[in-house]
Amino acid sequence: MATLSELRTLVRTELGEPSAGYWSDAQLNSYVNAAAARFSVDTGLLLAAPRKADVEAAHALYNLPDDCPGAQAVVGVFLNGDELSPTSPAALIRLGKKPHSDTGTPTHWYAVADSGTVCLALYPVPGSSITDGLVLWYWKLAAPMSADESTCEIPGEYIRGVVYAAAELAFLAKRETGQAECFRDLYTDEVRRAKASAESLIAASLQHRDVSADTVRTIF
Repeated sequence: MATLSELRTLVRTELGEPSAGYWSDAQLNSYVNAAAARFSVDTGLLLAAPRKADVEAAHALYNLPDDCPGAQAVVGVFLNGDELSPTSPAALIRLGKKPHSDTGTPTHWYAVADSGTVCLALYPVPGSSITDGLVLWYWKLAAPMSADESTCEIPGEYIRGVVYAAAELAFLAKRETGQAECFRDLYTDEVRRAKASAESLIAASLQHRDVSADTVRTIF
């Protein structure tokens, strides 16, 4: 795995500036961190360990983990080992249901904005409390690197995507749009390559006797 210092050196090579000049090390560090986060969002490459949460009676809304970039990153939601089906408030209302009002054992989940924060909502509203009853699988943002020896969470085979995105940001800051566009194209190719690899793993998983195309969850 590449360190922040190694990534900064690779970015400087692409920029043609081997030591601090137009771009300071601090600037490039910020671009590298932004690029790693962007790559993790665009590819869904980093599956997080499952998170558990207590279910509270009469409480429908639950915060997503801080490193979860949004509802689009949710891979699966389980209640007491049973998977909940994704839905939307509009779909429930059209079926004659009442989100936030009906109570019972949750069977579905959906995303809802609450005071500027995207939350995971359960339907129906839990009728009883369950310790560690809610389990969330999701893909996460790459953690920021604060020291030169900090390692990047993006796997080594895709690290060029981080380098290209950081170089794009650097050239955009310098108003060199032509160079920025070239690196954006290179970045897009790396994202496509990462997704193709992940999709091949998903296709292979369909051959498992317990997996079907109707129930498989993609990570994108």
